[in-house]
Amino acid sequence: LQATANGNFRKNLGDNPLFAAYFSILGTFVTATLAMLALRPAAPAGSALRETPWWNWIGGPLGALIVLAGAALTARLGAALFIALVVGGQLLCSLLLDHYA
Repeated sequence: LQATANGNFRKNLGDNPLFAAYFSILGTFVTATLAMLALRPAAPAGSALRETPWWNWIGGPLGALIVLAGAALTARLGAALFIALVVGGQLLCSLLLDHYA
């Protein structure tokens, strides 16, 4: 559903995948902010943030690239093929990480 929604969003915004990805991620930010305000979880310690390995922070940028790719490619590939390629890539990366980590 997300890939198709972002692909259609791109079409509705003048065939611009960057704006589709931006507004989709903005929706994610607003949703997460509202959840934080509603649930009020305890903030992590500053030391925990500083001591977190650099590679723990790449989920956000990689997620943004997936949203951008979905907005740009779903119309051409179709949602099923796009999702199959994403899942295939995740499986391959998981195998490599499990083998070498």
